[in-house]
Amino acid sequence: MRNVINSHIYSKSTLALLLLTCMFVSGVGGYFIGGIIKEKSYYSFLKSFRNIREDNEVYKFINPLIGNVSAPATDVGIYSNIKDDIISYLKTEKNKGNLYDYSFHFRDLNTGLWFGENDMSAFFPASLFKFPIAIAAYKQVESEPLFLKKSAVYTAEISNINSSGKLNSESILTVGKTYTAEELVSIMILESDNGAKNLLLSIMDIGYIENLFEMLAVIDHKEIKANEISSRKYSAFLRLLYGSTYLNEEHSEKILSMLEKSDFKDGLVAGVPANIPVAHKYGVYEVDEIINGINRKTQQLHDCGIVYYSQNPYIFCFMTKGKDNKSLLEIISHVSKLVYDNQNK
Repeated sequence: MRNVINSHIYSKSTLALLLLTCMFVSGVGGYFIGGIIKEKSYYSFLKSFRNIREDNEVYKFINPLIGNVSAPATDVGIYSNIKDDIISYLKTEKNKGNLYDYSFHFRDLNTGLWFGENDMSAFFPASLFKFPIAIAAYKQVESEPLFLKKSAVYTAEISNINSSGKLNSESILTVGKTYTAEELVSIMILESDNGAKNLLLSIMDIGYIENLFEMLAVIDHKEIKANEISSRKYSAFLRLLYGSTYLNEEHSEKILSMLEKSDFKDGLVAGVPANIPVAHKYGVYEVDEIINGINRKTQQLHDCGIVYYSQNPYIFCFMTKGKDNKSLLEIISHVSKLVYDNQNK
């Protein structure tokens, strides 16, 4: 009997030892395999980095740097928590019926690390389009220094075009008065004036606008309509000026300083402390759409800019579609605060 009992005890001890050994081996093996997977993830992430260059045929020995592209930082776990928090909040707002669709893109301007959600989805830019027009206008200035002094008369015909536009506000321009290109850019950005935009376009070389969008096609190569843009591509315009990689320092500073003077203090600006400068552009558009099988008037409201947070400046571009502007502004400001607070950690 003793031998049977000892044999039984011995077999249980052996089983426990084997179990512990398996657990140890599998743990080490799992850790080792996990390490390999993580290493491959980081390798793929680092390998995704590449530069965007101007590819200007004017130069033979240089190729000016415009920026870079890479995989999102969330691929290796960076910014995963804040992205999850934003998406969770937006899901709640969608369930409430306040939000129909959205697109956002964040980029840390010190590290270049970024994340986004639906950031290649296309939205109608509305007044956001005025910003790249200003960039293209000053690019023309760098080739044609006298362009800023080029003038045009604000005619009744251009005024009528502005008045017929959906949701266009009245222009502050006076019919019959002459304006320079420099004045028109300033009025277009500071007042978000469509009359100034239309008059400026009438004297610009549109090729500069086309070249700007073609150059940035590498960032958002998805085929979208000519009158639509993604939050990722729009963010690239802000990067161009912040790094002064497309326009010279003087012109980059000038345009961003105009954006910072915007009197629109809702949206992105409302989500950060009052002492933090924000150079941003917003746009509003109304359209009839079928949402969940029902034909509705939907609002598109977007706000994109650079938040100059002490030593951690960042870009945040948020495009939204929902039931009314009040709800969308509250959503944008709430998410703006989430992003700002995360940078503050």
